[in-house]
Amino acid sequence: MALRAYGEVELCFYPDRDLRRQLARPFGPVIKGGDIVIDKLSRFHRVITVGDVVSSLVLSKGLTPSLAVVDGVTKRTSKVDQVRADIVVRNEAGVIRESAMEVIRDLILMNMPKVVMVRGEEDLLALPCMIVCLKMAILLSTGSPMRALCSWK
Repeated sequence: MALRAYGEVELCFYPDRDLRRQLARPFGPVIKGGDIVIDKLSRFHRVITVGDVVSSLVLSKGLTPSLAVVDGVTKRTSKVDQVRADIVVRNEAGVIRESAMEVIRDLILMNMPKVVMVRGEEDLLALPCMIVCLKMAILLSTGSPMRALCSWK
């Protein structure tokens, strides 16, 4: 499908309601407790965080994610402290824009710590992170609403 904005057409992935429901469930083990999370994450050379709460947690504990993807909002209502963004992308709720996927892929492959600020919603951008990371066998951590931290190896 394509999304039209300002006279431009961009390819986007629109997961249907059933797929979004499946994606809302944790894919990996659920890890509870900030210190336990940091202990587990500190064993990995590269960590990618998707979500404001988990990104803030990792940064507050002195770890620098290889990539942090945030949107400045938690649970769609609460504003969180803004982190310094290295790049800004647009990605509406329920959509994965091709341009956002390309930015994420390029930043992961560059292997330089970066923060991506999403104008819209970052939740589904965990998928392109997982796809690139699985090829590279590194950990991806993402916040799940009303759950703890999920991780992939």
